[in-house]
Amino acid sequence: MTKFCKIQLKSTQEGMKSFIFQDTYITDPTLDETGRYPVDPKKYYGLSDSQIKEMKDSNIPLFEKQVDDYKNVTGSKL
Repeated sequence: MTKFCKIQLKSTQEGMKSFIFQDTYITDPTLDETGRYPVDPKKYYGLSDSQIKEMKDSNIPLFEKQVDDYKNVTGSKL
């Protein structure tokens, strides 16, 4: 049986994978929609393992280009 996820990932102009959650573009699924609090992307957003991996593989290099210490600044677990 295949489980279908309601969230559809889209690519931003910068090449990041994102989705809309409560009218907010999410590019880091390990943080809530405010970008301040760590969350479990499976439980909080309902993402699949493959969606999390796709976002991680696409977005981390772009985040790291923008801010060398992105994880230290945001607390992201990506």
